[in-house]
Amino acid sequence: MPDAPQVIAQKGENIYKEKFQEKYEKEHLGKFVAIDIASEETFLADSPVEAIEKAQKANPQGYFHLIKVGSPGVYRVGYTSQPHGDW
Repeated sequence: MPDAPQVIAQKGENIYKEKFQEKYEKEHLGKFVAIDIASEETFLADSPVEAIEKAQKANPQGYFHLIKVGSPGVYRVGYTSQPHGDW
């Protein structure tokens, strides 16, 4: 099932919203969940790495969508045009 990343992400978002969002946002706010888009199985953890590792251990050939429970995205990325000196 080598779908485009956007297709995998949309499938994962749909599964989460339809089956898990309400419960997880009440019980697991701030945790990370990897969703196997084929089996619709979820793997909950305290970190994104741990969630993906659990998912890959269960299904090494799977395609997963990662969500931070209660957040619009897993990571926040910022950009500024101002120089910051040494990085």
